[in-house]
Amino acid sequence: MKKMKRLVALLLAGVLALAVLTGCGGQTNVDLSDQLAQKATEAYARALGVKAEEVQLTEEAAAFNKEMLDRIGEDGVLSIGENENCVAKPPMLIYRNKDEKTKNNYKHSIVTLVPFGGERTPTGNGYRLSVTTLKAEQVNAILSGSLEGLNADLIVPLKENYEFKGIGVSAKKLKDGTYCYVLTLDATERPYA
Repeated sequence: MKKMKRLVALLLAGVLALAVLTGCGGQTNVDLSDQLAQKATEAYARALGVKAEEVQLTEEAAAFNKEMLDRIGEDGVLSIGENENCVAKPPMLIYRNKDEKTKNNYKHSIVTLVPFGGERTPTGNGYRLSVTTLKAEQVNAILSGSLEGLNADLIVPLKENYEFKGIGVSAKKLKDGTYCYVLTLDATERPYA
């Protein structure tokens, strides 16, 4: 009987250890960040009248997207140098990664947008921005297909003048448990009618 109790206790300890290793429902922070990025990309694409699967970012644009997300610290602060090609007007920082003319002389741009609340702190060679973060209820709304917290109303007017070749969002969890994201758009001016 004693051996049976020890065996049951050992099995129970093994099950508990396995439960701790797998986490809550097998969902990790990385998985949730990826899901948030995918759903936000789909929501932006829908708002712009295109299908997300038809406007995947090129390798170059995806690299710009990842680079900007990686520049945001775990505290939700982004440092920008004074000579960087960007415009910081709340609620979005618009960072110009690439501007060029097409062979038809239309403007082609890859821009990354970073939501921020307007708090800019000057540094010796630029400034620091506090990015806008998404709380749990906003994350849940986005995962359900909502545009809540995405500032889509600022992006939608662009569809009149631009053709989107790529739309992509990257997201990550910050140390305070909130999430931040960046949006990259690869677009070309539409010919004027």
